[in-house]
Order: sequence, then C-alpha cells, then structure tokens
Amino acid sequence: MNQINEELYRTMYLIRACEEKIIKHYPENEMKTPVHLGIGAEAIYAGVIHALQPEDQIFGTYRNHGIYLAKTTDTDSFFGELLGRECGQFKGKGGSMHLFAPDKGFMASSAIVASTIPLAVGCAYSNKIQGNDKWVASFFGDGAMEEGVFWESINFAMLHDLQIIFICEDNGLAIHTHRRDRMTKDMARAIPIRTFCMAKSADEIYTHVTMAKKTGIPSYHHYEYQREFEHCGTKQDWCVGYREPIKGYTDPLYYQKVQLSAYAIHDIEGQVNLQIENSWNKAKKSPTVMQ
Repeated sequence: MNQINEELYRTMYLIRACEEKIIKHYPENEMKTPVHLGIGAEAIYAGVIHALQPEDQIFGTYRNHGIYLAKTTDTDSFFGELLGRECGQFKGKGGSMHLFAPDKGFMASSAIVASTIPLAVGCAYSNKIQGNDKWVASFFGDGAMEEGVFWESINFAMLHDLQIIFICEDNGLAIHTHRRDRMTKDMARAIPIRTFCMAKSADEIYTHVTMAKKTGIPSYHHYEYQREFEHCGTKQDWCVGYREPIKGYTDPLYYQKVQLSAYAIHDIEGQVNLQIENSWNKAKKSPTVMQ
C-alpha cells in the first residue's frame, strides 16, 4: 500500500504545483484562456484515476486540469495549451476548458454543464457491445445533477448494467448558488449504489472505486470538497460573502502526506518541481500559435 500512497501523493502534488504555477503567472496575461482551478479536489482526481487501468476511459468538465494531469502526467502539452503555444495539446486552440487526450483515455471535456455525462454512458455502452472490459469514469460538478440528462444517463446505465463510475465533485456551489438552496444531495440518495463522503483521503477514494469495479455494474460516488478559489479565475473570493470555508476542513494533501516518510516527500516534490519548471520553460520557448 505504501507504493500506491506514494503514487497518489505524486499525482496530487503534481496537480497542486501546476495550478500554483498558473496562479503565479496568470496576471502576466500570457494565458489567453479562462481557468477553473481544482485546488482542494486533488484527492478525487488521484484516487479515482489510480483505481482505473490505463486503457479505461474518462470524461470530464471545464474544471479539468486535475483530470488531465492525473490521466496523462503530460505537463509539456498542459502548459503549452494554456499559453497558446505549438507544443500545446491542441496547439493552443482548446485552452483550459477543453483539455482532453483521447490517445491516453481522456476522451472529452466541455464547458457545457453535464454535456459529457451522456457521452460517457454512450462510450460505456459501446464497450459493452464490443465485449471489451474497459471501465468509464464520468466526472461532473454538483450543479450538473440538476440537469435532466444526468438522470436519463444514470437510468440508461443502470438498465444496461454498464461498467461506468459516476463521480460528483461537490464543492457546494453551482457557480455561486449554494448547496443549501438546491436539492443536489437529497436527489442523489435515490441512486442505488453510492458513496457519500468528504474528499479527504485519496487512498480512501481509491478503495471506493476499486471495490465498485468489482461489482461490474454502475456506481455513483459523491465527494464533497472545499473550492479554494473563485469559480473562474485565480483569486480567493471568501470576502464576497456568498460562501464560507467548511468547518474543520483540512488540506487533502496533508492526509496523503502524513502516510509517507520525509525522504519520500522530499524526493517526490523535488522531481515534480523539476518536471514543471522544465515544461514551463519548454512551453515559453515554443512558437506562439497564430490566431
């Protein structure tokens, strides 16, 4: 288990450090794209994706940095895309909200709420028809649960016993509308196979998904976390007053970190920091895409 804990922390730290790099340089106005940061949700991305196989398929949302990095670990194309450079995943044409890598199993992401959920179900249905053993994971926010297509997709997946895992990243807000003014969690309790918990520990989430896969049928996992930054952008907006910190909340990286030795932490963070710096410099030297 120690090896998987190291892998989980490496992925979580990679996501966190990449987004901190974005926060540092975004004011320079070289990233001509809106950014939706996932700081606080690293345990979800790492735990789910490490429980899957490389050939398994993933569908995400516009808050997709963590999914992309956990699935691909490709920081060269990540920073290249955000900076609008030739080395970007789509040569800078997709930007932050449309990152995906079909060749590595990250099949689609979209700025339209809930739009990739039926795509994920269709992919899982295709896998069943083809008779392969691939699993599909569909990531979405709590606001997506209020779209009819979410319930239609759940219903279809259950009727056909598809190998799909539904992952709700619940930061308590549908952009700026608080959970208490909606029915997200109450509605979710109608789904038969489900997990509800705070997204504290990546290894706990890893175990949830690993066990769910053993059933061979759809499952729904609802993970609450604290969104550290504004809905879109690189600033903290606690002072605005539409939200407040979760009481007793602890950084998810801490939960993973305490399971590792000081040597392992130093080694992992040093390697990741070097990777990010090299990728950032490579992206900066890459030609700018002509608009």
